[in-house]
Amino acid sequence: MPSPSTSVGRATEVAMPLPEPRPDELLYSTIARTAYHYGYWSPAQLLRLLFGSRQVIAVPDLPSNLAALALRTADTWGLSAEELAERHTLLGYYTHFRGQRVRQAVLASMRERGGFNQVRLGVCSGSALNPTRFRLCLSCYEEDRRLGREAYWHRSHQLPGVLVCDRHGGLLHATNVPFRPVGRHEYIAAPQDLSHADLQPVAPALQHREIAQQIARRSASLLHLAPRCTDALPDYRDALAARGFAGHRGTAERLREAVRDCMGVELIEGSLRTEAGRDPLQWLEEVLRQPRRPLHPYRHVLMEVFLQAYGERAQEPLADVHRPTASRRGRSRDSAARHEAALMANMGFSIHAIASALEVDWKTAQRLLQPLAVPAIQPPGEETEDHRAWLALSGAHPDLGKKALRQLNPALYARLYRRDRAWLLSFRAAVSVASVPRGRVDWSARDVQLAERVRAQARTIRAELPMRRVSRSHLLGCLNARALLAHHAQQLPLTRAALAEACESVEAFQVRRLVRVLADHSDAKDISAGQALWKARIEPSRLADRGRSLLALARSQLPGGMHARG
Repeated sequence: MPSPSTSVGRATEVAMPLPEPRPDELLYSTIARTAYHYGYWSPAQLLRLLFGSRQVIAVPDLPSNLAALALRTADTWGLSAEELAERHTLLGYYTHFRGQRVRQAVLASMRERGGFNQVRLGVCSGSALNPTRFRLCLSCYEEDRRLGREAYWHRSHQLPGVLVCDRHGGLLHATNVPFRPVGRHEYIAAPQDLSHADLQPVAPALQHREIAQQIARRSASLLHLAPRCTDALPDYRDALAARGFAGHRGTAERLREAVRDCMGVELIEGSLRTEAGRDPLQWLEEVLRQPRRPLHPYRHVLMEVFLQAYGERAQEPLADVHRPTASRRGRSRDSAARHEAALMANMGFSIHAIASALEVDWKTAQRLLQPLAVPAIQPPGEETEDHRAWLALSGAHPDLGKKALRQLNPALYARLYRRDRAWLLSFRAAVSVASVPRGRVDWSARDVQLAERVRAQARTIRAELPMRRVSRSHLLGCLNARALLAHHAQQLPLTRAALAEACESVEAFQVRRLVRVLADHSDAKDISAGQALWKARIEPSRLADRGRSLLALARSQLPGGMHARG
């Protein structure tokens, strides 16, 4: 069998006219109408005509081999592979919340003979109900027929969790055409006569029609939107906190009740997968925590509609604010990832294919398929070496409590916690030492003592060589009292006054250096002003008066009226 690149390389354009893709039409539907127009009862003939290969699989939502199709239909449709994917598949819906990087990766896979796109984007998993049969809106059907066109499969009617038409608000009806074709290469067009379509409403008891239409409109809008400008996962915690769903015990249960009241039981049961003994809104607990893995697009849509219906948004819940990504350690124990891996393994995927789809290492994918190791639970009442070791440790340190004993031997504590938690929690130390209350601080005496220490330390710094400025930071650092003054400055007025008196400014430090230079010179009259400034490490060019005022102050402090030569 020739490779995809070879098939595309020698592909020829389709000579006969093809049906034009309609607005909001699935590419699958356009190809099915082509078979209907020209009577291609054999899928092999149709696939060889459009793709140049008989091995292309009929996929309604995320098809592949689009580069070959775009090349052979260039004169008829004039659409590139990217335009076909963005206008006539569900690419926009599944990749909007995943960012530009994921969309480009999926688009590159759809151009060629890519696979695993449904698994990579979570189409096969998640709590949203995917359509099992193609759906249609009766109003859209009559409108298409009234305008003299054929009926076709609309993209917006096949989105997961959507129960009503985004334009008319009417209930969608499921047909007898399976959404996943029974034949691998089979394309089935929308029925032109509804008498044999066996239509069934998807949610006949639906009550909250307005909310359902908002969900349908938001879902349909994702088909046309560009991906989010960041790869960071959307975070709804701020928006939920603004509505009172954060920081309290029982928040997840209150959130589930609020969503259930807003959406209605019929809408939730008709759009979300239900399992025995499990709440279909159990996934809302993930929304209240820092996002660690991507959510299904329908969950994002449901959260946006709920936040808008529950109250005015304090801020956009999908604001592109980068939050630190949590560690991925322990992914092999994640129940959702294990469920997805098991589904793919049952479908025949290899370990490396599962690892690529879930974006994990192949060893992690292997651990996802292995049973979890359950630590051995010690039968109650049976004493082991660990029990005796713990009792011996407690006897050797009778004055320590359980927490202190745990710090002495954390490994022993961990083993007991895993194997006999009840015994460990019921353990009480033989002796409990009462905590000694800390005495109150005498701030007046402490202030007097610290003020004297400040003055003494200032004198020490002034006598040091090489010379150093007596700054507040350096002085308090020598006394190890920076934090004390930062937190309790109001209780130390004498210390603050001593600091103000002892600390010197930059100019005072420069004058003190000049006085030292002039005093150390044998005859201050013979030293010039430039030499004095240079020895004092003062740059005259940085001073407005070239250092004349500093020299005047230094000369005034010299004994005997000595002065430097100008």
